[in-house]
Formats: sequence, structure tokens, C-alpha cells
Amino acid sequence: MRPLNEENLQKAINNARYLAMLDCAEKELEEGKGTVMTFEELEKLING
Repeated sequence: MRPLNEENLQKAINNARYLAMLDCAEKELEEGKGTVMTFEELEKLING
């Protein structure tokens, strides 16, 4: 376990926020609110 200092605390907070966003996205997908696409479809969307 890493020692608790300001840098590690900030990393832990950022990780918790990221995990919360993933949980929210997963719930939205389960509710049919999200969009699922392949990597190729994503590339086409980005690159036109």
C-alpha cells in the first residue's frame, strides 16, 4: 500500500471519480440509454 500523501490522495480521488463514471455508463447502457459501437464504427465517426 502506498503512503498517504497529497499526490496519492489526489490519485485515489481521481480513480474513484473515474470508477463512478464507469458505473454510471454501465447503468445507462443497461437502461438502453447508451450507444454501443465497434472500434471501426468509432473510427469512422471520428474520422468521417
